[in-house]
Amino acid sequence: MRFYAGRKFFELWEKIMNSVPLINKIYVATRQFSDVFSNSNMQIGKPVMIEYPRKGMYSIGWITNEKAVHFSEKAGKKVIGIYIATTPNPTSGMLIYVPEEEIIYLDVSPEDIMKLIISAGFVGPDTIVGKTSDF
Repeated sequence: MRFYAGRKFFELWEKIMNSVPLINKIYVATRQFSDVFSNSNMQIGKPVMIEYPRKGMYSIGWITNEKAVHFSEKAGKKVIGIYIATTPNPTSGMLIYVPEEEIIYLDVSPEDIMKLIISAGFVGPDTIVGKTSDF
């Protein structure tokens, strides 16, 4: 019974959110974005670092499209779609296509990158208690 009531509540919440103009667009986009990172069957969302917006400056993002055939053909080399989120709202950001050889793969979880972005860099892989940086 408890699960039934909870499910009905969320169905009503979704119906309300989807019926309000403007709010429905934001709600749907936010939900889709969070679904990407919560679905363990998806092979996207690998954390990466790239030199962006210029050489010597690095941005953190997630791979969103490793099979960008159309864009790779146009660029004349393999490019991969990377989503660069903005701080502190990761639902806004930009999609850029980067040559595969310029991508630095990170050995951290997508969740750690999300914490890093939402906290404006205050919380992330280097701030775990007891862990020190190599630098």
